[in-house]
Amino acid sequence: MGSDVTYLMDGVLKKDETITRAQFAARLKAKYPEYRDLTDEELVTRTLEKFPYYNSYIKPPDLDNNLRPVPDFIPHPSFIPDPPEITQALNRTSRNSAIRFALMLWLLPPVAIYALGFGIGWVYRGFRST
Repeated sequence: MGSDVTYLMDGVLKKDETITRAQFAARLKAKYPEYRDLTDEELVTRTLEKFPYYNSYIKPPDLDNNLRPVPDFIPHPSFIPDPPEITQALNRTSRNSAIRFALMLWLLPPVAIYALGFGIGWVYRGFRST
């Protein structure tokens, strides 16, 4: 990679320089006229696939204004914690669901035994009167 890096750097990029994709394509086309028939995006994509070292010299395209930046203190860049209000609402919902389940688990056996006893008593009373 060493010889390729210095060869492409010679006249195309300067040390510690960052440029846009369009500027990179324009410099490549100026230095290598045989690539003039390629589109800028295609030329930059092919060059960066062949020489991934140059990704650090290319500025990323502007991000959408609706995206919020990821703070530096987050350990993994794809993890963005939920706001406290959402977390509290989810906890409250989970807590209510757990309480309902425990209540059903606690009340269901006595109700089932009472219903079974009531049914047996009803049948017993029905046979006793005849």
